[in-house]
Formats: sequence, structure tokens, C-alpha cells
Amino acid sequence: MLRIRKLLFPTDFSEPAETAWEYALALAGKFDAEVELLHVVPEIPRRAEPYYKMATEEAHRRMGHLIVMAHGNRVAMTPKVRYGVESREIVDEASGAGADIIVMGTHGRTRLAHALIGASLTQKVARKAPCPVLAVKPRCSGFSTGHRVLAESFGDGDSHLPRGLPNTTTLSYS
Repeated sequence: MLRIRKLLFPTDFSEPAETAWEYALALAGKFDAEVELLHVVPEIPRRAEPYYKMATEEAHRRMGHLIVMAHGNRVAMTPKVRYGVESREIVDEASGAGADIIVMGTHGRTRLAHALIGASLTQKVARKAPCPVLAVKPRCSGFSTGHRVLAESFGDGDSHLPRGLPNTTTLSYS
């Protein structure tokens, strides 16, 4: 059976991230996994120490709120703030922390928006991540740890999969 020991939860504190938080807690609780909460403060062109200080304090405050709200779940949690390009920082953190899965929200863009704006943050992370990525659409409901979940990983080291089969991992629960 697949073992999840460390779950990375990158958040921008949006509605999709709030929905994904429920999934992250459910998975962490089922697998007795540690959760690392991550917020990435985007780089800005010029030096702005006051901005970074304020953004860091706000991120820690909001992650603290998430931890307090999840207190009854009895899951070990660690908040962390990084600075830079969001997709790169998330992938680097997943690699460095040894994450077994990344659970993150997605805004669920339409094809037109995708064509005009480009790949979403979740897509960029999924393409480069060293582990499976569970992308949660906003306002998803009905999740139960008694169901199966598919987590996609778009890594290059998946030659063991049959031809034509997308790189998926089934998280089964007993």
C-alpha cells in the first residue's frame, strides 16, 4: 500500500486553497502524515524589505489560523514562507522536504482563459513536481477518506507504467 508520510500544502489563501485544505487534512489524518503549509511571497522587481516583512507576518498569521482551525485533526503541521517564483519555490520545497504528495487548489480555468493567460500555477507545479499532485477544484464536495483518490504526477521517471497510461497513483484506503 502507498504510504504518505509528508504532505505539502501550498496556499495563497484563496477559495480553491480553502477547499484543498479540507482534502489535505483528510489525507493527512488517514495516513497519519505530517503537513507542511507553504506560502510563497512573489518576487517584486525592486528591493522592498517592508513589503517582505509585512507579507511574511501576514502569511504566518493566516497559516496559524489554518492550524488552529484544524487543531482537532491531531495532525503535525509546520508553516513555512518562501520567496520567489511560486511554481519553482513549491517544487523546490517538495524536493527538499521529501514530500510524498502535494495537495493544492486550482482555479479551474476554461480553455479560453488557459489560451489567453497560459498554464496555471497548479499545472506548472504538476509538470515539475518530484511527487504526485492532487489538484482540487473550488467548491468540490463529497470527499470521504473511504473513497479512492487519483493523484497525477507528470515526472519523467515513470517508465514502469504501461504505454498510453497516464501517470496516476491510486491512494487506496483500508
